[in-house]
Amino acid sequence: MSHRRALLVLPPENFRDEEYLEPRAALEGRGLAVDVASSVRTVVRGMLGHEVRPDLLLSDVDIDRYEAVVFVGGGGARLLWESPLAHAVARRAAQRAKILGAICMATGTLARAGVLQGRRATGFPCAAETVRSGGAAYSTDAVVVDGSIVTGKEPASARLFAEALVRLLP
Repeated sequence: MSHRRALLVLPPENFRDEEYLEPRAALEGRGLAVDVASSVRTVVRGMLGHEVRPDLLLSDVDIDRYEAVVFVGGGGARLLWESPLAHAVARRAAQRAKILGAICMATGTLARAGVLQGRRATGFPCAAETVRSGGAAYSTDAVVVDGSIVTGKEPASARLFAEALVRLLP
């Protein structure tokens, strides 16, 4: 079993399937074991029907176990925008210079956590104001890489987002 690990953070409902599946496949393709954390341990259903049972709660995340932490988008991602636990995971990842990713609506969680301050980022257009209010320069690009932080705009960007994440791996 791989000692290299990545963490995918799922909203507690209505994640966007390809925004979970593409990064997971890319990370596993690079030999990383993938854990899934959420605010619930019950099965979470994607907007297109994919089901995932999280491995652990956000409160149980040990950031030092992971090389990359990726927040998955979808309609339910807004439920983590105000989550102190999600913010703590994002801040710890940023403080330790882990690869930190968020796609679509999940970019709002990074913005509210304060980790996008002074950076360029993208996200779903309805999250643009939240990204700006978090101190970031909002971009309409499909994917933005700023240091060790990768943001993706929308479901159609999922594969490009996943590719950008794994390019940052050592």
